[in-house]
Amino acid sequence: MTINFTTPVWLIRYYYIVGTVSLIINFGTSYLVIAKSEKIDGIRYLLLVFQFLCTITNINFTLLMQPMSLFPIMAAYCNGVLVKVFNIYSHYLLAVWTSLLISEIVCLTICFAWKHRKISKLANRLNDGTYNLLAVFAIFIALSYYFLATQMDVKREFQMQYVREMYPDYYDQFQSLKNFVIYTENTWATLGIITCSIGSLFCGTVLTYTTIDMLKILKKLKMKISSNSYTRYKNAVKSLLAHFYTSLLSILPVTAAMIVMYAKIENGQDLVNGAAAIGGLHSSVNAVVLITFTIPYRKFVIRKSAEIFGVRNIAMF
Repeated sequence: MTINFTTPVWLIRYYYIVGTVSLIINFGTSYLVIAKSEKIDGIRYLLLVFQFLCTITNINFTLLMQPMSLFPIMAAYCNGVLVKVFNIYSHYLLAVWTSLLISEIVCLTICFAWKHRKISKLANRLNDGTYNLLAVFAIFIALSYYFLATQMDVKREFQMQYVREMYPDYYDQFQSLKNFVIYTENTWATLGIITCSIGSLFCGTVLTYTTIDMLKILKKLKMKISSNSYTRYKNAVKSLLAHFYTSLLSILPVTAAMIVMYAKIENGQDLVNGAAAIGGLHSSVNAVVLITFTIPYRKFVIRKSAEIFGVRNIAMF
């Protein structure tokens, strides 16, 4: 299978366009979280952290890093500002990016736990110690992965030796790259995969349990609380679920890379680059989801849009 070492111009342009648009959307959404959350409980602060992580991830991925795959070889290089101007090693950029993605999932998991705590309080079921322990463990997983991720690469002094031995046909092309990273099976990579698997199982369990339990509690309390409160809590659960499904877009590039590497798919490099392009949309989609499912934000956006376009008597859904 051949590997194309030419930087795809379409992907570079796409990164700049999507990154700029997403940055505007994320800043606007951050403003809504800060200024229009009077009627939202303490989860507003977690939402602000989540939105901040989405924004930083978007800036890093589409503008500062701009990753390019060299699959089916487990290798990549970056084309963003941090590489062109500051020559920061691509591996560190990729380690930070994957760590930010995990931090997003961890933050979202804590949001689920926080909302579950809030709803459980209505049913007089509350154990703060459990929630605190869950939060500490989730943060520990994120920090542990970042440490392991920084250790996973083949050290720069051994990269060309590795290419000469394993991929001699591509030696000249790799030599022409000033900044790339190659990953191999090693102890650090194994530990990173184990940590990521444990974290995924943990987050998945928390998300599944809290969602099912919140819906059960709300069903029991439907006749005991006001219809407005019931609708607000149920919309909050739907919003968190929508954020979770949207966040799956962020791991699409990594998932595609693993599939291509192990399945040896022909033209897999294009598949990974396409997945990276879709993954670059996740922060914008998350912002849209947050606005759509949060009534104060949605009303504000609709009202301002009506004023800008001169529309009157628009319905406030």
